[in-house]
Amino acid sequence: MSTEALANLILIIHFVYVLAVIVPVPLIPIGYHFQWRWIRAFRVRAIHAGMMGFVLLEVLAGIVCPLTWLENALLEAAGKEGYQDSFIGHWITHWITQIMYWNAPAWVFVLGYAVFFALIVFLWRKYPPRK
Repeated sequence: MSTEALANLILIIHFVYVLAVIVPVPLIPIGYHFQWRWIRAFRVRAIHAGMMGFVLLEVLAGIVCPLTWLENALLEAAGKEGYQDSFIGHWITHWITQIMYWNAPAWVFVLGYAVFFALIVFLWRKYPPRK
């Protein structure tokens, strides 16, 4: 596998991580109402909260996300600044990049991650998992 292909794989893994943090948030109250078992599973909820907590700690500590760092290192090692792959591959990576990487001041991310983490904690308390 080429270095650039590895960078794209890391981007996809990173995107899946983001989805794993975002998607459960609206599903928690819905699933609680419909009594979906996995919504009340302590392990699922703890992993979910831990994933967002890790992101918040990274930004508070001023640490670059390990997945972002690895993706950038692999792209640089491949001598790439942009994507030179297939049309579909380019647009998939282009849109994922547009969704995940915003050009904003650092305080915007700190505030956004803190609010999102607070929302997850609120959902934990309002819709608690089984112990």
